[in-house]
Amino acid sequence: MWAAREALTDDGVGFVGANTYKQLVRVTLKAFLGTLDDWRIPYIFGRRPPATWGRSAFEKHDMICSLRACGKLRQVVCSQLGSYDYLRGIEIRWFWIDETRDTPRDAFDVLLGRKRGGPREARRPCAVTTTPDGFNWLYDAFVSHGDKALKNRHVIYASSRSNPWLPPGYVEGLLSSYSPRLAQQEIEGKFVSLTSGMAFAEFSRADHVRADIAYNSDLDLIHTLDFNVNPLCSVILQEQPNGEVWAIDEIHVTGSARTWDATDAFLDRYKGHRGNVRVYGDASGRSGKTSARQTDYDIIEDAYRPVFCDRLSMLPTTSNPSMYESVQDVNCLLRSADGRMRLYFSPKCEYTIRDMEQVTFVPGTRQLDKSDPELTHHSDALRYYISDKFPARRVQAGGTTPEGW
Repeated sequence: MWAAREALTDDGVGFVGANTYKQLVRVTLKAFLGTLDDWRIPYIFGRRPPATWGRSAFEKHDMICSLRACGKLRQVVCSQLGSYDYLRGIEIRWFWIDETRDTPRDAFDVLLGRKRGGPREARRPCAVTTTPDGFNWLYDAFVSHGDKALKNRHVIYASSRSNPWLPPGYVEGLLSSYSPRLAQQEIEGKFVSLTSGMAFAEFSRADHVRADIAYNSDLDLIHTLDFNVNPLCSVILQEQPNGEVWAIDEIHVTGSARTWDATDAFLDRYKGHRGNVRVYGDASGRSGKTSARQTDYDIIEDAYRPVFCDRLSMLPTTSNPSMYESVQDVNCLLRSADGRMRLYFSPKCEYTIRDMEQVTFVPGTRQLDKSDPELTHHSDALRYYISDKFPARRVQAGGTTPEGW
């Protein structure tokens, strides 16, 4: 509505943009053009407007919105900001950019530099709407008082709790699937750091390590693997009827470990298992090697199929999940924003617990610090399974939650 008002009241060219073309078309532009429809403003999108509307500022009209208001032609450039060199050739009087958390600051600075007009017109406001994403350039520009801050800025924090158009149960669904820190960012719109200090910040040995964690031969047995050579690591889990996930055991093989070593250790402990067996893990295990035709998962299936027969399901990831997002998935299962804890560990999972307590992010990045060869491998195996089965993604309209919650 703000952008539509600017388009109707300013004689110059405006700009409406989003981070990607898909985002622009599906969300931002849909809302902008929908507002023009609601206000019954005549407009033409992607085509040259009639000559009776006035003289167009453009030779080509791809992604140009032309509208007729107060007997005048108004025009708006609509585009993505992922690549932005083309912006250097346009002149605009105002802009609105949406979902800017992944937009380069250079693109924003180029847009500011393309604003034109006299002293009064140059003061026309520009708008940025987005969910924060840690202490990135948006924080530097709009919140901080450092040398990268804008002089004339105003920040409005809007909580999803205050949105009267959300369906019943929407926010409650988010609280059950987000960790406390992720909820502060995604629901409250606050700038918080999700990549500083401990990666698994919601883990507490006192809360999440339980002596009563026990193996149940009738429940599904989940074996999730990380194919590091030294050590070769995997975690063994079971989903409980109450929705909790228990890490009941781990396999940690040092030396020049092979996949056979992990399968032998698993079968030594669980060949008598009566329930189903599900295998998850590192997508690299799907790749063949120059020295053998079999992949790691072929080796696992060859070892497990004769023992578990049709009770075996091979469910490795087709591609490894985002490191940053899958860490948040684990944190959300450790402790959701509404206080629920669903992931627990047996004291037998010594190396996995150590990962929970000691793995950190590389400062200023979304990458885990892997400088210690003994760390991250068990938590990697855990991430592959949890991100596949319990992704902490945004709840869909209508209050539904991802499968598994």
